[in-house]
Amino acid sequence: MSADGDDDKTGYGNPPKHTRWKDGESGNPKRRYPKRVETTIELIDKLLLKQVEITVGEKSRKVTTLEAILFRLWQKEVAGDTRALKIRLKFQEFARQYSKPRIETVFVDNEYTAAFAAVPPIEGDDNG
Repeated sequence: MSADGDDDKTGYGNPPKHTRWKDGESGNPKRRYPKRVETTIELIDKLLLKQVEITVGEKSRKVTTLEAILFRLWQKEVAGDTRALKIRLKFQEFARQYSKPRIETVFVDNEYTAAFAAVPPIEGDDNG
């Protein structure tokens, strides 16, 4: 056999030359990539932030799913359901533990703050 005949062999892992990608040609020409799979946290966030319609009395309004769940827990608590109270307290502790810390401003009584409070407001100033 000649050397040219070896290049014409086709089979598994060796497609015909006329069907092979050319140099620089992509196997994904339209650039369609697989959709990214959502993580469990992203899925939960999406579901809890979804808007739902609830009816309170005779009025209906749209709230997030999380708000609807907490409102229903509150209703059950008021009705005397101790299990609902335990669930809400667990959620409250969880939220407190994982929420961002709040910045608290504390005003200390000292000479400077007393002098600042004694300054009369500027005339024409609507803030004081």
